[in-house]
Amino acid sequence: MQSFYDLENIDSIHCKRAIDHLARLALDGNLIAFPTETVYGIGGIVNEDTIESLYHLKQREKSLALTLLLHDAVNLDLLAVDIPKAFFLLKDAFMPGSITIILKKHDLVPTYLTGGKNTVAIRYPSNPVSISLLREIKRPIFATSANLSKQAPLQSGKEVLDQFGSGLAGIVSKDSEVKGIPSTIISLEDPSHPIIIREGAISQIEINGVLRSLDLSVDILE
Repeated sequence: MQSFYDLENIDSIHCKRAIDHLARLALDGNLIAFPTETVYGIGGIVNEDTIESLYHLKQREKSLALTLLLHDAVNLDLLAVDIPKAFFLLKDAFMPGSITIILKKHDLVPTYLTGGKNTVAIRYPSNPVSISLLREIKRPIFATSANLSKQAPLQSGKEVLDQFGSGLAGIVSKDSEVKGIPSTIISLEDPSHPIIIREGAISQIEINGVLRSLDLSVDILE
């Protein structure tokens, strides 16, 4: 591990330098770790070698898809197709925030990102550090929670450093902005039958309240 930045007690100038450095590391094809409003994440720009490194580092099965983090919807039409009205209602209600939405993927999205599936998971984080990174990188990045496969997500920068330091080019840490509750994952692959894959920070009741205007209700995957 080359760089560790704790942003809790440093000024805005040094925070920006840390973000700029992490962004450069990511753009060079390296794995980085950063806080989100839910848990710490590990990610990088979308290329096959970097994603291969992530699967190896986490001991994660390649059939498990990764999430794309965005800071705006400018390039959404290059990532997903047949985007239903439900997405935009959920986006307006909960994004940026702790919800991940699964859509039908665009052909431009490689299957090595999606676990071989024809869908893509989209999230707009609300954590200021994540947003700053995405703005500096200027493209979507893939991400997953910072933990070994099937273990609990790590919730401090120090834990990420201890477990993954040698496999990461850089870590930016700010524990005070990590709530520790995973995002809710909802699939809109079938727009007429939305399904919650994982109920997290945003509840089924909250989602149903938003989708009611489309005469939709969401079930939780058993």
